[in-house]
Amino acid sequence: MKHHRCLLILVGCMLVTTVDAAQYQVVDFGDAAAESISAEGMVVGAVHPTEQAAALAPAPAFPFPFLPEGNFSRANGVSGPRVVGYSSTGHLGLQTHAFLWTAATGTQDLGTWGDPELFSAATAVNEAATICGYAEDPGLTSHPVVWIAGQLHDLGTLGGDRGFADAMNEQGDIVGESLTADGRPHATLWPIEGGILDLDTPAGPQSFARAVNNARQVVGGAVFTPVNNFHAFIWTPMTGMQDLGVLPGHGYSDATGINDAGVIVGTSVFLGMAPSQERASAVLWWSGTIVDLNTQIDAPGWLLERATAINAAGWIVGQGTFQGQPRAFLLQPVPEEPSAAPDPRRRLVRVRHPHPRHPPR
Repeated sequence: MKHHRCLLILVGCMLVTTVDAAQYQVVDFGDAAAESISAEGMVVGAVHPTEQAAALAPAPAFPFPFLPEGNFSRANGVSGPRVVGYSSTGHLGLQTHAFLWTAATGTQDLGTWGDPELFSAATAVNEAATICGYAEDPGLTSHPVVWIAGQLHDLGTLGGDRGFADAMNEQGDIVGESLTADGRPHATLWPIEGGILDLDTPAGPQSFARAVNNARQVVGGAVFTPVNNFHAFIWTPMTGMQDLGVLPGHGYSDATGINDAGVIVGTSVFLGMAPSQERASAVLWWSGTIVDLNTQIDAPGWLLERATAINAAGWIVGQGTFQGQPRAFLLQPVPEEPSAAPDPRRRLVRVRHPHPRHPPR
């Protein structure tokens, strides 16, 4: 049986666990961005320096064709055979449109709100082929939207004039953020049965929902008063919004993925006296415990900075550096010995601004 020496540190109501035996092996995707992973293990994002949407796994990497006349793109979401994101297009590639890619159809333009000069981007797709994202109206204001059977629909806001839809579960619940009537960006849920819900139960100055699982548990980041720290949160219908905390000594955190077992991934950041002193660590929250994923690998030269998504096999994707150079990574759990007790973190189901899902304007 494999034995692990564990150190438990009580921080407020959170437990921080370090383990001296590797729990994951690291797969290096090179200079790329890993945004999403499907239940089958397809990893999508973009390859650098060409800034082209691509499937990073299974190997070898496969770049998705740009929309006509395009020169940059990014894949934001994947479910089964479908991949969604955004691509430049049009004369000199000056337009940006949402796309849907399948092996059968190639890269398809999802269009805009009429005028092709307007902007759109797709952020997530589910097995029913429902797609969410955001699109500009003729006044150049971004609205949270959903594409159903190819038709674009406005999801509405919390009373303000703009918003973004960033993630969706298999039922069709959509989350993101939208402005309130007094102009504050609040984490927002658009339930499949209709309506719109403000998730910022503490009524803070700003919050952003990044992911939702099939139990309608939502994660993201929010400014919690009175200290005004931006921390990762989890929201459930029973508990409302709860602060997930940070690693010891850190001042910032954000949650970007959650699965049906309630395992959350994201980042925690040490805030130095100057931006050059900031240090980010990819983290995992499980059952009240925050884990620095760098303590779970035996891979000299690697610094895991941000975990973005996790799938049914317990595979985690994200961003970091190897020997100081930017890299995208995949973490695969090290197989347990047959006699070892199962690790509940491995019973997993799949699931800025600026924000990697939101291209520069």
